[in-house]
Amino acid sequence: MSYSRAVFEEAMQKLESRREKALAEAHALRQRMVLQYPRLLEIEQALADTGMKLSKAILAGGDIRETVRSIQTENEALQQEMAGILQKAGETAVNFEPKPVCALCHDTGYHHGKTCSCLIQLMKELSSRQICKGLTDTPARFEDLDLSFYDDTPTGHGLSPRERMRRVFDFCRQYAENFDLTVPSLLLRGPTGTGKTHLSLAIASAAAEAGYQVMYQPAGRLFSMLEKEHFGRESGNTEELAMTCDLLVLDDLGTEFETSFCTASLYSIINTRLLDRLPTVISTNLTQEGLQDRYGDQIVSRITGAFEPLLFVGKDIRQQKRERQMTEHR
Repeated sequence: MSYSRAVFEEAMQKLESRREKALAEAHALRQRMVLQYPRLLEIEQALADTGMKLSKAILAGGDIRETVRSIQTENEALQQEMAGILQKAGETAVNFEPKPVCALCHDTGYHHGKTCSCLIQLMKELSSRQICKGLTDTPARFEDLDLSFYDDTPTGHGLSPRERMRRVFDFCRQYAENFDLTVPSLLLRGPTGTGKTHLSLAIASAAAEAGYQVMYQPAGRLFSMLEKEHFGRESGNTEELAMTCDLLVLDDLGTEFETSFCTASLYSIINTRLLDRLPTVISTNLTQEGLQDRYGDQIVSRITGAFEPLLFVGKDIRQQKRERQMTEHR
């Protein structure tokens, strides 16, 4: 997997911050403890002396096995005494060594000459965050949804648009609250301004807060990023993230430029995620016929066969909000 230089540098900066924090915490602990327990200074000096004794014994030559055993025993006893004092003081540390977040690489990013898993995870998280950056200043919440924008008059099918949307909202809320990697993929379909983007973002926010890796992108922006990276105009790993993140939320499918590259990329992402059993949420203004005309049998058969359909109804909420605001200011 290839990450941009900016992501790599930010990840390394975070690892450096971790090391600095560990050093500062160890230094603060030592200062606090030696003031309270002066014996700790004596133990530190004695431990340093055992190191000197060992060096002298090695330089002296001869059979030093007994000397080494004696020094090791003395050293272990001093370390145990230090750990006992710290434990008595209510500290979990056994000495004044910095405690890294990653025990494998000690927050350097490399272990035995290879990239450590902690650095890979950091870059993965930073890439995902960079993908979603700037889409919305405030995370969408289910409690922000206002059903009063939907007509309460029953239609010929017996249910009002408000009741239909209440059921859609409840389904999406439960979907988000119970989200895991076994949930079905969703297809949110309906007219412009009926709440699809808000619910998509609310699901994405809830899944991210639960600790899942989420990628949210409007279709136009996602395919633009994929194209730039594919043809070498930008660096990044957008395609890899789209295929492997825990939840992909693809908003406004059908608003992207209609190109063979976009269609091929969409098929590859959807097919890969279905094979790997990873959930995807897609929202679109297109009808079933519109999807068929735009993307063809291969893609639409996968969406209709594997995605749970949710039909949105009602009038454009953004327009209704503008009309209410104009009425209030008269």
